[in-house]
Amino acid sequence: MAQFRQHLDTETERGRLIERLTTEQSVAIEGLKTQHAAAMEAMNCKHSDAITALKTEHAKALTGQALLINELKARLNSRETGDQALSERLSQFEATQSEQAEVIKYLQKENERLNQAVRSANRARTPTPVDPPLPQPEEAPQRDSKDLAVCKHQSLSQTERVSKGQV
Repeated sequence: MAQFRQHLDTETERGRLIERLTTEQSVAIEGLKTQHAAAMEAMNCKHSDAITALKTEHAKALTGQALLINELKARLNSRETGDQALSERLSQFEATQSEQAEVIKYLQKENERLNQAVRSANRARTPTPVDPPLPQPEEAPQRDSKDLAVCKHQSLSQTERVSKGQV
């Protein structure tokens, strides 16, 4: 029992020491907080103009950066829109190019077919024994545009007949 009492006294003493240290630490912490607050207030008073100037400068810098960001976003959107428009124009151009390539191939085949028809018609036609002499440039008769249109129409009609095999 004596040992138990001694142990109990030791525990009680230990509890008192912990309580006293806790109280001392609390007082020390409160003192440090007070000193810190006073130091912050002194610094604030001493450097308030500099702090205000820095805050103003910082606000201006943030505003400038925000404006720059908005401008860059607008440029990016504009370029994306431009890129999209160019892409659409390129697609239209490629479609037109493809269509034109098909038309060119068709016209080349048609031209070849007409050339073959003309060649076969020329082979079937008997040559005239003597062609009339061609007039010299100074002796060439003057033709008006109406006569030329009639000649052109007759030539086209003959070509159509040749291509259809009606010669």
